[in-house]
Amino acid sequence: MPDWEVVVVYGIIFSIVGVITYFTIQSQKAEILKVLEKRGAKDIIISWSPFDFDKSNNTYIVEYEDLSGKKHNTTCKIHFWGSSIYWEDDDK
Repeated sequence: MPDWEVVVVYGIIFSIVGVITYFTIQSQKAEILKVLEKRGAKDIIISWSPFDFDKSNNTYIVEYEDLSGKKHNTTCKIHFWGSSIYWEDDDK
């Protein structure tokens, strides 16, 4: 295979992986948002942490304000192929 064909094949592969990752992250952010809104949270900010290096989970940094007005800054993880959300302790 000529060099340019290899570049094209790798470009297509990386593009597909990028699109899948993007839609997975957006879907997981929506799931986190839904959980927090059910709890009455507001001013929700969800940021993906791509350099956590957890091989089987996506990590998100989450900031929100609860019903009593207390601000929370926490981290949650979602298994890449699942939908279970694992919350870490809030910063006190």
